[in-house]
Amino acid sequence: MNLRNQLNWFLSPGFYDYKFSDFDLLRIATMICFLNKNKVQENLDEHVLNHKKISVNLIEIENYRNDSYLYPVYNLAIELKKSNIKYIEHFLIHGSLATLDFKKGWSDLDTWVVINDDVFNDPKNLVELHEKFKKLNKYLFQIDSIAHHGYIILLKSNLSVYTESLMPIKVLEKSYSLMDNNLIELSILNDAKSGLYRIQNMLDLFVKFGKTGVFEHHKYKNEYLTLESLKKRQGMYQLKYLVSLVVSIPSIYYTILGKSVYKRDSFSPFYKEFKNSSQILFIFSEIRSMWEVEEDYPYIPNQIPQWVIDKLPEDFIAKIINLIKDVNERFK
Repeated sequence: MNLRNQLNWFLSPGFYDYKFSDFDLLRIATMICFLNKNKVQENLDEHVLNHKKISVNLIEIENYRNDSYLYPVYNLAIELKKSNIKYIEHFLIHGSLATLDFKKGWSDLDTWVVINDDVFNDPKNLVELHEKFKKLNKYLFQIDSIAHHGYIILLKSNLSVYTESLMPIKVLEKSYSLMDNNLIELSILNDAKSGLYRIQNMLDLFVKFGKTGVFEHHKYKNEYLTLESLKKRQGMYQLKYLVSLVVSIPSIYYTILGKSVYKRDSFSPFYKEFKNSSQILFIFSEIRSMWEVEEDYPYIPNQIPQWVIDKLPEDFIAKIINLIKDVNERFK
C-alpha cells in the first residue's frame, strides 16, 4: 500500500471500525510518517506531458441550504470554514452533487481533497487531522446511507506527478471548491499504464466472481456479495459498489486513450463504439436513474430491492466480463 493509500485508509470512515486505542493511533501515524520520510523520489520529468493551471469554481453554498438532500454539503462547507483545518490545500466536490443532476438516494458525495505533505513532519499532526476527518465523515452518510467510499485524498506532492487515473482533468474543470483556494497547478504525466492496470484488475475480479460466486471487494459487516446472497436479496451496499465500478469503465477507457472526458459525457460515444457488449452498462445506468423513483430516502437496510434483482440478467457477470475483454482487446 503506497503512502497516498495509507493516508486515505487512516482518514476513512472504515478505519474507525477497528476501534484503535490512542496509543495504537499514534503508533500507526508514526509508521505512516516513517513511510513518507523513506519514500523513494523518482525523476519523472521526462514523462511530463504538460503543466496545467485550473481555476475551479467556488461553490455557491446557498444552493445547498434549502434542500434536505443537499444540506449535508452545506454543513460540510460551513464546518471547513469554521474549523480552518490545517494541512488541507484543496477541498473539491465533483460529480452529480456538484453539477446538481443527482439521483436522490443513489448519488453519493464525490470529493477531491489535497493534503499538504507537511502533515507528515510530526505524527501528532496526522492524529489531529484524523480527528478532524472523524467529524467530517458523518456528512458522507447523511447523503448516502450506503456510501461505499470516503473522501478521496491526494497529497500535494501528487500534483507534480499527476496522472488522470487519479481524476480526469475534465472532472476537475467541472468541480467546485469548498475553500477559497481554487487555483490548482498540475504537472500531468503520460500514464496509460495505470488505466490498463485498473482494467486488468477489474477483469480478474469479475472472472474470479464468475468462478467462485464471491465478489471479493467491499465487504459489508465483514461479508462479501455472493451469488447466494443475491438470491436472498442481501448485499445492496456491495452491489452498489459493483455497479459503480462497471459504469466507470467508459471514463477509464477514454483516459487510457488520452482523451480526458467527464464521466456523464463518456457513455454516449462508448455505447456507439462498444454497441455489441455495452448492454450491461445501459442496465446499470437504468438502475441508477430509477432508484430515486422506486426507493425511499434514506435507504437503511442492506436488502436488494426486488425490482433491482429483476433488472439483473442471469448472466450479468458474463456480460461484464465480455465488456471488459472487449475494452482490453482495443489495446493489444
